Amino acid sequence: TPTVSVLEKKGSAINLDVGPHLHPEQADEYKKIQQILIRMNKLCTQGSPTGIVKPRKHEQRLLRNVGVHTVVLELLQIPYDEKEDIRMNELMRLAHEFLQNFCL
Repeated sequence: TPTVSVLEKKGSAINLDVGPHLHPEQADEYKKIQQILIRMNKLCTQGSPTGIVKPRKHEQRLLRNVGVHTVVLELLQIPYDEKEDIRMNELMRLAHEFLQNFCL
């Protein structure tokens, strides 16, 4: 499986283990969700040499058919402490980014 690039890891509260102490299993769950959201974002769009982001219509249709967007919307409904849970803030940012890319 592909790993997160250095740029994506840089500044990541999840990868840097920033925030309240977690059990290793909990930290792994954050990392798994982060990886899924990053991959779904990459699946939705493709960059061009000119820097223009283009939608990948076929892949977006496949994601829509399996209801990925509804799962992401459910994720956004999870209550959490915005000041303390820095890791969840990152997941929410990735989820919003996915929905923006998904709607291109």
